[in-house]
Amino acid sequence: NVRGKVAFLYQRLNNPGSGNRWETHVELSNDGFATAPTDLTLANVPDQNGTYAASNPIGDYAGLVSLGKHFYGAFSANNTPIAGNFPQGVTYLRNVNWATNTLLGTDGMTAVSVSIDPFFFKITDIEAADDFYVRDWTDSPSSGDNGLEPSTHPVFYATSDVWNRRGTLPGAFPNDQPENEDAGNGMGIIGDNWAFARVRRNVVAASGSVVVTAHFLVSKLGVGSNYADAGSVDPDVSFPDPDPTVTFNPADVGPFVTPAYHWHLNAVSSTHLCLAVEISTQGDPFVGPSLVGNAPGWPTTDLRVINDNNKAQRNMGLSTTPARGADASDVFYAIIHNAATIVRDMTLRIEIDRRVLERLKGARVRMVGGRDVALKPGSIITAPRMQPGENRWIGLTFSAPKGKEGDILPIHVLELVNGTVVNGFGAGARLGSIRQVIEDALKRHRSLLARLSAGFKIEGADDELAALEKLSRYGRISEAQYVRFVREQGPFLVSAVKRMLALERSGDPFKLAQALRKLAGYVGRRAAGDVAVAHSALLNAFDAYLTMLQLSNGDPADVLQNVRWQQRLFTVVPVLARVKSTPVLLEQSDRFIREYGQHRISNREYSMWVGGLMGVYEDVARARALRRLRLERDIREMVRSRGEIAPMQKAHRGFLLKLQKLDQSSRTRD
Repeated sequence: NVRGKVAFLYQRLNNPGSGNRWETHVELSNDGFATAPTDLTLANVPDQNGTYAASNPIGDYAGLVSLGKHFYGAFSANNTPIAGNFPQGVTYLRNVNWATNTLLGTDGMTAVSVSIDPFFFKITDIEAADDFYVRDWTDSPSSGDNGLEPSTHPVFYATSDVWNRRGTLPGAFPNDQPENEDAGNGMGIIGDNWAFARVRRNVVAASGSVVVTAHFLVSKLGVGSNYADAGSVDPDVSFPDPDPTVTFNPADVGPFVTPAYHWHLNAVSSTHLCLAVEISTQGDPFVGPSLVGNAPGWPTTDLRVINDNNKAQRNMGLSTTPARGADASDVFYAIIHNAATIVRDMTLRIEIDRRVLERLKGARVRMVGGRDVALKPGSIITAPRMQPGENRWIGLTFSAPKGKEGDILPIHVLELVNGTVVNGFGAGARLGSIRQVIEDALKRHRSLLARLSAGFKIEGADDELAALEKLSRYGRISEAQYVRFVREQGPFLVSAVKRMLALERSGDPFKLAQALRKLAGYVGRRAAGDVAVAHSALLNAFDAYLTMLQLSNGDPADVLQNVRWQQRLFTVVPVLARVKSTPVLLEQSDRFIREYGQHRISNREYSMWVGGLMGVYEDVARARALRRLRLERDIREMVRSRGEIAPMQKAHRGFLLKLQKLDQSSRTRD
């Protein structure tokens, strides 16, 4: 099941030739049968076929499946109504007299001969009164996730019961869906955010109060991005407060909203993020390992959010566009990260309602660096031969449609592995008034200026930030004031784009120069709606480019993935497995992975942990069969990076990328 428990169903003949009893057993193991399992005898019945003409009453059917935390099964057996034949208890769905051990007909009186019946059973790993959950989806006040595992909706990240607010109040619940707000980044209160989750219990309890703890995490928006939490020591984000709790009394089933959880997004970070929560009680912990350092669907295709009702995530990014429509088109970018430890083709499927597509005229999609293609429902996009931990970007371009304020027109991008959805994200247009559109654009502009100043020390960013703050003090900003501000920002934006593009030799993958030209054209026409949409498109592209530059210097969220990747390479690559000190590396890697998932070790220990393996890395570099890889430079880089997390992750990954060339077993397609 999702907790890793194994159930094994089998049947056997007992007392052959001297009583002939047919037994049905289920064995349960928490450790893969390393120790003696728990043996449950479900049935011990006569080996007789009753009224059946066939000589063999056995083998009709036996089946067992796992679903979430539970096991469900069925088997065929002799139906003599003797309670002792069923040691775990039994309920018959037919007329029976247990005192006389007699089957009865439909009239409840006439005796019926013994035969073979199907028997159904369920093994419950957690009782309903102890089962707490966070909804993965809500369609309406009368239709929502009831804690079923796995979740029934493949889009489990758009209307889930985990959300962000810019203040300490949880906000409204239109259509019984939490009202999420985009995160803010910056110094002080500008970067302060508050996370919430709504918790439910399946049924009331007989007695006792239960405390539910909520643990929040964030990742970069897209698919495959690994989650960070308080132990990740990520310069982008901080979690200063302890995990919040809610208390359920025996008669309580909820929903209860957790207290506001304060977290801070630093100025260097993008505000395009995913938010997740893991809830736990003493009797109902979340299914390990934690999401921290992991992405839903990996390190194996575990569907860890869909299968575990103790986890939920919100993975939705929206641009506010004018409800009155506009000629300009917006563009939204998201990360495609290979969270696996193998080289593989990443397969993405685009899902969009045809009615939404009709309103988002001319919608297009592309992998950054490739060409635009028309967006169609069910379109398949492939990112070929992605290395472990590699990042690419997907861009979604759509028109600003007319409609009703408050309308949301979503596009969903689903990650597929062998045809199964393992993760996804949503993007699209959120229709608003021109005032809301301007406010949203200015918030994103502030975020960009903060990133340019704090993360890249771009000259003039602080002055432009001060000018924006001065404009904001006027209160409500008119359309003319907004257009004038964007025009005045033109020279700085042109200069900033040139300086940032000069930092990379990758050309202009996000088409920043083109976005600048389009914005200048709309500013000249002075139509605030078009200016705001073109402004948003530029800001989204610039934000994605800055994130690309940041990640090129290392990513603390990928620390655990590095360790898992290392463990795999030294296990499956023969020349690495033969290195004398490899057993030490494998033992240390296994310990790091296990304790990381238990929150007993974090990124704080990573740099020193890698340093402790330098002897192994040097043995690898000296191995005759590996000298051609010239690993000495990578080892020196790791030595220089001691004490720092992001640089160490980058240096460690560079070392592993060279070893990856030796892995002939790594798949190149899903």
